[in-house]
Amino acid sequence: MKRAEILLNNIDPQQHSGAARLKLAGEQDLPLLLELVREFYAIDRHDYDEGRVLAALPALLESEQYGVIWLIGEPVRGYAVVTWSYSIESGGREALLDEIYLRDRGEGIGTAALQAILSDLQERGLSRMFLETERHNAQVRRFYARAGFQLEDSLWMVWSAPGRPHGSDTHHQDCG
Repeated sequence: MKRAEILLNNIDPQQHSGAARLKLAGEQDLPLLLELVREFYAIDRHDYDEGRVLAALPALLESEQYGVIWLIGEPVRGYAVVTWSYSIESGGREALLDEIYLRDRGEGIGTAALQAILSDLQERGLSRMFLETERHNAQVRRFYARAGFQLEDSLWMVWSAPGRPHGSDTHHQDCG
């Protein structure tokens, strides 16, 4: 089921003036997304490579084949990138919360947006969502735990083709 917009629960539209919705991003939103991604990467200490970001975003903006990008609020206050994958362990399709960013935090908008995204995933028939957090960010792990996410014993590892960057060195640790 494709929904272009989701109203968020437990957000007072009078108090948060338009913040109470998610809207699927489209190609016309690329300049705004670049600005938001740049802000998020600076805050989360990722290396921002605009060429890499520009290479990745169009596939998510043109169709839902690989996932979706939700714009949070009106005017837009943030975004969430959800991508699809497939796993035997998960019993089929699953999702990855690749990125979520809000300019204004602590107002309940992030919690409401995450709950709406999880509901959307259930409507799409997905039963699991994964995410990664930076080792240094215990506060965000508490946020996700309140939404029902649990730590797993699994460790993520990464392989990159020769000549391709791993991304930020701040979140890829030596496993040896």
